[in-house]
Amino acid sequence: MDEDNKLLDSTELQELKKDSGAQSETFQEAPKSDSDSSSSNDSMRAIKDISLDQMDKNGGDVNNSEVEDGTNLEENANPNDDVISEHTKKVEEYMLAAKKGDIPVLKQLLESGDVKVNDCLSENVSALHWCALNNHLAAIKYLVSKGADINFAGGNLVATPLQWACRYGYVYVVDYLLRTCKAEYKSKDIQGFNCLHLAVHSSNIMMVIYITRFTDIDIDETDPKGRTALHWAAYQGDVLSVEYLLQLHPSVNISDELGFIPLQWCLVRQSQSTMTKLIAAGSDLHHLAANGKDCWTMAREMNSTSYFTAALRECGYSKDYTRLYKYTSLFSKRNAKILTFFSPFLVLTLCLQIIANSGNALIGLVIATIIYIGQTLLIGKKLVPFYNHTPHALLKSPFFSGVFASTAFLCIVSWVFKLLPATFLANPLSNIVLFILILILGPSFIKSMTSDPGCIPREKDNMKIKQTIEQLIYERKFDASNFCIYTMIRKPLRSRFDRDRMRNIARFDHYCPWVSNQVGVRNHKTFLCFATSLHLAIFVIFFLTRAYFNTLDDDDDDDDENTGLCSLIGENFCLGYRHSSYTFYLLIWVVFQQTWLTMLILVQFFQISRGYTTYEFDGRHAHLHNSNPTFASIPTDELAKYGQAMQVESSDTADSTIETLNDMPANQEPQKISSTSKVLFCLSAGVMKSSVGKILGLKQFALISRDLIRMRGRRQFQQIGSPYNYGFVKNWLNFLFLKKPGESYSLKTLVKIPEHGEANLGDSYVDYYRLYQAPVNPNYTLV
Repeated sequence: MDEDNKLLDSTELQELKKDSGAQSETFQEAPKSDSDSSSSNDSMRAIKDISLDQMDKNGGDVNNSEVEDGTNLEENANPNDDVISEHTKKVEEYMLAAKKGDIPVLKQLLESGDVKVNDCLSENVSALHWCALNNHLAAIKYLVSKGADINFAGGNLVATPLQWACRYGYVYVVDYLLRTCKAEYKSKDIQGFNCLHLAVHSSNIMMVIYITRFTDIDIDETDPKGRTALHWAAYQGDVLSVEYLLQLHPSVNISDELGFIPLQWCLVRQSQSTMTKLIAAGSDLHHLAANGKDCWTMAREMNSTSYFTAALRECGYSKDYTRLYKYTSLFSKRNAKILTFFSPFLVLTLCLQIIANSGNALIGLVIATIIYIGQTLLIGKKLVPFYNHTPHALLKSPFFSGVFASTAFLCIVSWVFKLLPATFLANPLSNIVLFILILILGPSFIKSMTSDPGCIPREKDNMKIKQTIEQLIYERKFDASNFCIYTMIRKPLRSRFDRDRMRNIARFDHYCPWVSNQVGVRNHKTFLCFATSLHLAIFVIFFLTRAYFNTLDDDDDDDDENTGLCSLIGENFCLGYRHSSYTFYLLIWVVFQQTWLTMLILVQFFQISRGYTTYEFDGRHAHLHNSNPTFASIPTDELAKYGQAMQVESSDTADSTIETLNDMPANQEPQKISSTSKVLFCLSAGVMKSSVGKILGLKQFALISRDLIRMRGRRQFQQIGSPYNYGFVKNWLNFLFLKKPGESYSLKTLVKIPEHGEANLGDSYVDYYRLYQAPVNPNYTLV
């Protein structure tokens, strides 16, 4: 194929690589094009073959990396020159000190008069550029105080220090140059990129947020190739930047010079999540590029058809772009949810009747199992997608709460019409206790299912958002652990962002499919009340059902078929099996529910006693060191001051990605683990990844079991704790009672539910909607 017909010319790429100012190992290549794109198949493949490496976001020095013109300082000297002027040597020393952020050397050279603050070498890069490139904020401040030109455009890209810092995502450097030095931010480099384009190139979402909030750059401003910031974010597969930019309502259908809209660049990058966001935002699915090709043609050529199909389905579209589900006044999303919730009422009753009346329990069980699985698949594939297209949608649907509600309903009906009349005279107290438990259970279940778990409102006022960012920058905490990139708020401690509600949930504990709701600061106590009352009610039902079976007359003396079974389950239950089989199988089903419920209560009891939430306990075992970057860009000369503090506090912040609480203290040798323990560890690892484990709550139980086996000594186990662990008694008092300073423990404070994020923590009365610093805990030391 003629090289001139390539969509992305390799020579242009090399030139762009030379001019972009990127480091040698982390260069971010840009899609270049010439005017001729006739050979479209080869063109698209040429685009796909581009390597778009991430920018270096670690904030470290690049003293030995290539400079903007692709060479090292030491290589700039002409080896044929016999004599290099003394001034040039001083300037080279000056540049090297700028690269290192060596303020004493910079000060000595400037004060001695050997160099001037704006001196450059042949590549026309100033010392301020080098400090910006290496994230040396203190050195930048010093040079600016000496008169450095903050708007000097140097290097092959003719870019300013501000643009260099934007390209590498150094937020604190950009903040100083913009807000303190009033640097010019509307200028473009020689490639035509403005600060917003360069911020997107950095793939640092915090940099993108900062530029859009503190400048008035048009979100739809294009580069010379007609590409907006959204084009670039889509091409990079940077879903975080795409999601954020879409909040600012950019045009999603602007075409670049190739006729590509951002969605079509996603097809090149093969980023399904980015495709999903852009399709949901209203991208034109029928758009044709300049070469006349539509999205499906490009998807096939880029081997992206599976991603594109999945993205369409997640947005509710079929392959021909028609809606998969059409809503009517009778069958709306709300009605689909109601049908999902009530479907188990019919199916569970049917299954129990089939087992009870089949004549052969095994055959009845097989038939009932097939019906129940069929119902689950039908609801998951046909009904749930009407209102939820995301993965694991069935877990987030009202189906499992309907399973519980139907079970409770059948138990109450059985108690009212069978157990109560037959057992009240002999067991009045048990029936009264069950009645009281039902009165507690019903409202607490409804409240747990329908109440706000503690959703923190999103911030829409741009001035307040800017104030929050300014405060976090001042504290050196402007990163994804402390600032929510979706709701634009400072993240309170112990909160977590929930994609279903698109809000941060204060003191988030977990999502429970049995109540079809998240559990947070506002409904955690209600949820535990529901679980505990249900647990006790099952025990009482078991006792009353056994008493009910005792009242049945056994007039079948010659039934030899059930002799073996009766000897196994006992005489009482044998009577129930023979003469009230429906109640017998309902009891078995209820006792089965007791298994997961028991594990749930044990886990909750353990975690509350130790000062954990479920989410925090999961995070402690996640072993995901920096797998989800926080996008922190603390200046290199401040890492000694703020870096360690950031790591310590990250264990307390929401969505922390730095694990500081390990499974075993650092000063302890790992104990020898028995073969039984190894089997348990392997089983628990499998359980953690399964849907069954999530439904039944086996994951937390497995994690706690592992801990108890590994930490056999009480002292050793106590070395690993939560910063919110104030002791067993204080933890439970904080959880159960909600009292303001001066109030006493009473029934009123016991039943009180938070109106917002109010709670007790240690000896303090806190608001989890605005908790950014935990009360001092003398019992907690970081291992």
